[in-house]
Amino acid sequence: MLKKNGNLLRSTKSGTLFSLFISIIHALAEVIVVTIFYYSMGMAEEVYSSGYVVSVLLLVGVGTFIHSMVDFSLALLVWKPLQHVITIPVNARIRANNYR
Repeated sequence: MLKKNGNLLRSTKSGTLFSLFISIIHALAEVIVVTIFYYSMGMAEEVYSSGYVVSVLLLVGVGTFIHSMVDFSLALLVWKPLQHVITIPVNARIRANNYR
């Protein structure tokens, strides 16, 4: 996606929308995988006593979504000063005054 839209991270709005998009995909994938373990009885008893909504949807789903958003923000903070030094095949350029 970044290879086709190299300017995707140039504005705060489009960067935030991209982060939301990939965070939702990440959270949904995690919930699907943990749901399989949950219903195959492959988890600790404490997980089942909390119930599916709390254990899987809230802790895994919402937790992964928030964690992914924070990771994206930290990656931007690291990438911004390095983008002019390191060249990689897919190089999304970020303006210096964004994402402070």
